[in-house]
Amino acid sequence: MGVGLSRDRHVLAGLALVLLSACAYGITPALFKLAYRAQMDELSLIGLRSAIGAGFVAVTARALGEARVERRAAVRLAGLGAVLFGPQLWLYFGSLHWVDTAVAVGVVYVYPAIIVLLTAVRRRRPPPVGEAILISLALVGIAIIAVTAGPSRVAPTGVVLAAAAALGYAVYVVVVASLVADLPTLGASAWILAGTATATLAAAAVTGRLALPTSGLAWGYVLAHGLVVVPVGLVAFYAGLRRLGPIRTALVDTVQPVIAVVVGTAVLGEALIAGRALGIALVVVAVAGLPLLAVLPRRRRTPDEPVRKRGEE
Repeated sequence: MGVGLSRDRHVLAGLALVLLSACAYGITPALFKLAYRAQMDELSLIGLRSAIGAGFVAVTARALGEARVERRAAVRLAGLGAVLFGPQLWLYFGSLHWVDTAVAVGVVYVYPAIIVLLTAVRRRRPPPVGEAILISLALVGIAIIAVTAGPSRVAPTGVVLAAAAALGYAVYVVVVASLVADLPTLGASAWILAGTATATLAAAAVTGRLALPTSGLAWGYVLAHGLVVVPVGLVAFYAGLRRLGPIRTALVDTVQPVIAVVVGTAVLGEALIAGRALGIALVVVAVAGLPLLAVLPRRRRTPDEPVRKRGEE
């Protein structure tokens, strides 16, 4: 009884953390649009926000006395940020130049389905039925949000970029889930952000797009990203990932497009039509179903249950 209650709390804590991450990242599209209006280039914005976020998280980790990340693990994490996390951001935000936000989000958020397939192949067993059903329901909701956006730009280049971002992010989540299992959350986040910042700023410099903000408003958007959105989003995501595993984390993260739509309606004046409301409702129902799966009786650990630190079992 005690073990089951502890497991339920573990899952609910993970759910809350990933929801917090989704809230932080859900405001990102609106912030990017506002930054574009302030003449910010996306590569410079991604690089600067990652650098500021890395420094802020590293200082916080040291102030809290969190254990340091060993050199070998730090190199792997930084490499992951440079090779996977950073480039998938370039692809996603680059796609917004070719397609509307709703279309880009609809394509990128097929990544939970990709994670289900990757996890099933890696573990050589089918995915948990409950999680697969809930993810399918959430994907239907996201598709409805995308197709009910009204007249949209659907350039093939933008769709390809968004699809590549979805694949890159899915691979990233599966890989990072195993890397951060036994590492301090803040330290791991700082190194991934450092790798992301290094690769992105280098790419911006090589392509001649590296530029500092030219106004106080633009600096405000950069600082909002670096001191709030990125630290909260990334740290909460990793902490939740350690508790839920990649499939359940991806399921909860499908609420992010919903938050983006709500923020877009409130901040940018975008219309919230009936079709979008239906899509939002489906995603909310799917995510709300996750706690029910946590309390269902199980005879053994599910294939997606995360690997815990030694001594926790």
